[in-house]
Parts: sequence; structure tokens; C-alpha cells
Amino acid sequence: MSFKKEKLIFEKSISRDWCLMNAELHQESFTKSFKDQFEWSFTEVIYEGKNNIVSVYNPISEYFDGMRDFVISKIKRNNKWMEEQAHIITADVNMLDRYFMSILKNKLFSLDNYELCTVFNTYIEWNYRIWPRFLIIVMFPIQMENYSKFSNYSDAIHTAIKARKLIEKAGPILEDLGTDISKIISKRMKINPEYARYLSYKEILDYFSKGILPNENVLSSRKSYYVVTNQGISLDSVKNYVNKNNYILSNPEIADDKEINGKAAFPGKVRGKVRLILNKTMFKSFKKGEILVASMTTTDYLQIMKMSKAFITDEGGVTCHAAIVAREMKKPCIIGTKIATKLLKNGDLVEVDADNGIVTKLN
Repeated sequence: MSFKKEKLIFEKSISRDWCLMNAELHQESFTKSFKDQFEWSFTEVIYEGKNNIVSVYNPISEYFDGMRDFVISKIKRNNKWMEEQAHIITADVNMLDRYFMSILKNKLFSLDNYELCTVFNTYIEWNYRIWPRFLIIVMFPIQMENYSKFSNYSDAIHTAIKARKLIEKAGPILEDLGTDISKIISKRMKINPEYARYLSYKEILDYFSKGILPNENVLSSRKSYYVVTNQGISLDSVKNYVNKNNYILSNPEIADDKEINGKAAFPGKVRGKVRLILNKTMFKSFKKGEILVASMTTTDYLQIMKMSKAFITDEGGVTCHAAIVAREMKKPCIIGTKIATKLLKNGDLVEVDADNGIVTKLN
């Protein structure tokens, strides 16, 4: 099965506190592995590492219409297709949880190189297996929000939403495990521990199989900036890479730096001071009564979401984690702003009008 390929327009979709290896495995999962498991895949996904944050640039047409049309084509042929995918990934995530968390998580540092290599190869295989189906489950309800025929697929949407709650733990498991293994290996390589998060999975495999150590100058250069693409890891900028491959880079327009628009996930109107939380290391800075601003939220964020007056995110649709938690906690929430983490700074006084999806800076 194939879809017409048009000139790709890339837009930043998410930002995460990942090590380089997480970016590598995601990139390959959504291109090569997606193709292996299904008849469809992304042409390209670009990952940009900067200031210890990885930003993901997706081709807009494929990320929404392309993948949605692919899923719908599957459901038309088999109305139980989404249910089958949900069953497979729920079982996979439960197995992943038992294998890595219950058996190996607390023993990683005591494994010898042979044992750790076995775990690492299994970890790579699990990334390739889980992420394509994970993305389908998470994205399909969001892709259907503004689709004219969404009511025809209500059962599939409901199935995906229900499954999402059961599989969300896969992200933290795989991402934390990748970070832990990088730290262990960097120590055994006797390289600067600051460079652990910039190791590629291929460099780790080379160390296991051939005893080859990575070039510390290369790792040092990645500390400032890197991109991961179909062509591997480089220091090229996203803009240059897009231009060289005849793609287009889209950036959200900022018309008024006093007002930010998004989707209302739960109504209400509050005023308060902003606290940006871009990764888990920043949780301890959050104070009760502040307004949480994040790229997106996960189950790890629950402790500070309980303390927050309201939530504002760059990403997400009405079925995203922040929206679901906002409805459960009955707190004002605006999602999908795209630019909140760029325009707002710690201490900014804002009004969150979640009745209308507007955030207004008051100072």
C-alpha cells in the first residue's frame, strides 16, 4: 500500500529530556521499524539535540493525514484492527514492565559486560517493537479530533484512548533504561560522565563487540548540538538539513507575545505565576499554587500537577495526558499552544482563560 508523496513540510511536534540514544531509536522506529511492521512509515523524522532537550520535527502531512489515512484503511478492511493492535501492545508493555522493571532494573550495575550486552540488545529490540504501535495508539484519537467522519470510527477511537492509559508506562521505562545504560557504559569506558547522554547505541555495541571506545572530541561536540536523521548523527542544523533535502521547515507564527492561543481541555479561569518544567530534574523547583507550563505531561508529572492551579502545554489534543488529568482534577487546562514554553518564563504573571483557550501575560 502506498500514498502519494508530496514535498514534505516539517514542524516541531514535541520536546523531551532524552539522551541521544533515545532519539536514535525513536528515529529508526518511526522510519525503518514502522515500515517493517506495517506497510506504511514516515519518510523522515528529524531529531535535534540542544541544551539537553531533544526536539522532534515531523512531516506535518504524514504525522496527521498520512498516518490517519493509513490506520483508517486498516480499519475499513478489518473493523477489529485497532482492538487487535491495542491487545498486542498492552501485552508487550506488560511484558516489558515485568522484564526490565521487576527483573533487571535494580541489577543493571552489577551485570558484567556480556550480561549487559544481552540486556542492551533486548532493549534495542523492544524499542523497535513498541514505538510504531505506541504512536498509532496515542496519535489516532488526536488525528481524528477535526476529522469530518470521526463518528464512523468511534469504537476505534475509544479503544485507542482506553489502551493509552495502559501503555503510557512504556515511555518512562524505555527512556530511563536507555539513560541508565548510557551512564553504566560511560563509566566502564572511563570517559567523562558528562558525555554519557551523547553516546549512540552503535558506539555502545562497538564497545561490547570490539572494545572500541568512542572519540571524546566527537561526544564533546554533540554536547552543544546534534541532529539525528535518516542519514545518521551529524552536527548539521535542522534548517540546513531540510534545505539540502528539498524539504520545508515551518515555524509557528508569533503574532502577539502577550497572548497565547490553544485548545481548552477543561474550562475555568485563574491567574497565577508560571513555572516552566522541561524535565524531571526541575520538579523540585515547583511550588504549590503555580501554573504548570510544559511541552507535555506524563504520569511522572502527577505529583506537581496536584500542586498546580492550571496546566498549559505546547503539545497535545483533548485525549492527551494533560487533558485527561485536568478533567479528573477539574483544573483549567490549555493544550496545543505550540509556543507556551518559548514565550513564558518562570515568574510571569498570567491569566489562564480555559473557557476560550487563551493565555494572557499580565506583566
